[in-house]
Amino acid sequence: MKSFVAYPMDLDKILYPDASEISYSGKLLAHHELLKKVVHLEGSIVKCGISAETGFLRFASFRNLIGPESSQKVIAFEKLTKKMYYDTEENNVGTLTIKTKSQPINEELMQKKLTRKGITNKIEFIPGNLGDSIPDYLIENPELKISYLNIDLDDYEATLTTLQFFYPRLVHGGLVIFDNYYKLEEDYRAVIDYFNYSHVFIHNFSINKGPHYLVRQ
Repeated sequence: MKSFVAYPMDLDKILYPDASEISYSGKLLAHHELLKKVVHLEGSIVKCGISAETGFLRFASFRNLIGPESSQKVIAFEKLTKKMYYDTEENNVGTLTIKTKSQPINEELMQKKLTRKGITNKIEFIPGNLGDSIPDYLIENPELKISYLNIDLDDYEATLTTLQFFYPRLVHGGLVIFDNYYKLEEDYRAVIDYFNYSHVFIHNFSINKGPHYLVRQ
């Protein structure tokens, strides 16, 4: 028995055909249209997986384009994760290797770019490893509600941690967007494990490319 079934959202594919293109512009269009679905909801717009200043600037700009007067806060968590694994040789002696997925973002530089673009209202950037930064943030912000959760991590542990902490805070009608689900790798496995045997439907703009998303009922 599968944990859930992934169906294409036929209406979305008709309304937003460009989102099915392989190009990056199609992905941006999909995010833009999904954000429009939650502007009426109470709750913050959260992105987990910022690895460059330009990505955060683009994401923060969407909120202003959709609803300049919106009261929704934009919160972005840095994509700074590490993988540990063993390289096993013929003699079965394992060597522990730590792989760093990304370099820390220059917060000062990013703040200057935000200021130049006039994007400073209700914007938060949370640096560091998600395993520490998410629980620390929730300790300081226990009343957090989320209307839009974008997960772009390519990492099993980080994706699972994000769902464990943030999915229960997603308001009804809110969206979770998985940028890398279509790869059937790290993020996909974390989603499968988290929603194990739950009746959750994953929608998508394109069968072979992302983003995929679910709506909390």
